[in-house]
Amino acid sequence: MATRYFTHKLVNHDGAHIELPPWSALTGADKGHLSRPDVYAASHATQMYPIETVFRDGGRTFVYGKYASTVNSARTAGYNVCTGATFKDLANAGISGAAGANTVVINYGAACAVNKYAGGYLGMKGANYRSFRIISNTVQDASNYVTFTLDGTLINAITTASDDFVLMENPYADMRWYITIDSRPYIGATVSTMVASYYAWIQTWGVHMMMSAYNTWEGAAGNQAGVVAHHGSTQGFPDPTSSVIGGTSVYGASQPIGMFAAGSDPASPADVSIAYPIYLMYRP
Repeated sequence: MATRYFTHKLVNHDGAHIELPPWSALTGADKGHLSRPDVYAASHATQMYPIETVFRDGGRTFVYGKYASTVNSARTAGYNVCTGATFKDLANAGISGAAGANTVVINYGAACAVNKYAGGYLGMKGANYRSFRIISNTVQDASNYVTFTLDGTLINAITTASDDFVLMENPYADMRWYITIDSRPYIGATVSTMVASYYAWIQTWGVHMMMSAYNTWEGAAGNQAGVVAHHGSTQGFPDPTSSVIGGTSVYGASQPIGMFAAGSDPASPADVSIAYPIYLMYRP
């Protein structure tokens, strides 16, 4: 297996540091730099860090990505964003891949941009039954075959024309605010004004003031400790007693994102007339 990882120092900036992603699609200047970023700056047109770079600042974690939504595109701080990453099923698409190799050739069946899936995922059903992280991919050749470099090696050789595959793009390469009637997962919260096709940091862990309360009265009852992302905004779990929302699809179809961080007293976890103080738990 060819060496693909690079080494970088964890430069400490008053307890904070940058962690760069490892895929080999990043070379030279694309690897970004290790200086302390301004996560609060508005989204920007020029990419400054690799997609899915992690910035850890004390008890908070931020992830760098591209805000690609063209619908309801301008979002200020305190909103939840989901991923626009899509997946592609490819049945009986195996072309080649030797046991012990970290590359596989798949009949993609269409045009595929170089590194479209860098940092994404590949699932195999057949001789290998494995799930890999994708390091890089080539453009399709004349037969629409695409070569994928993986973060691990094949146990068995690809069984041509019978192995099945599922591809998924990098979740942070296409961040969006609330896709109507969709099941794509939320991946973080905005900390700056987001503009379509621009790059920015989102917060994934730690305390954040979520200024997107879905209902101003949610969180007023005792034991409403958890919160969910609902339509891109934030909402407390239903009261354990009878509630107009409890038992409906609002909670059942919403994604838990964290817990109330503080309150003036146990019976009133948050003053939602201004903002939700949330301890986000998307990813550490």
